[in-house]
Amino acid sequence: MKKENVLEDGTHFLKKYKLTVYGLVLGTITGLLYWKNVGCISRYQDITSKPLSSILYSSAYFIILFNLFKRPKKINKESCNKCK
Repeated sequence: MKKENVLEDGTHFLKKYKLTVYGLVLGTITGLLYWKNVGCISRYQDITSKPLSSILYSSAYFIILFNLFKRPKKINKESCNKCK
């Protein structure tokens, strides 16, 4: 395998999952900031008392939120079996 193919695969991956990566990064930053500034000190609230859980929940939330804005794929009528 050539190094060029690896780089092309990496850029293809980032283009394909761009909204998911943005959601992950923004969710991680938001979860950390929320835990640091608002998070509960007591151990009774599971999401806000631990930084890891706060980061994971907000990352999952932002990934789902960002993936709502994905455009549906266009179906080519020539390759569609149901269209015939």
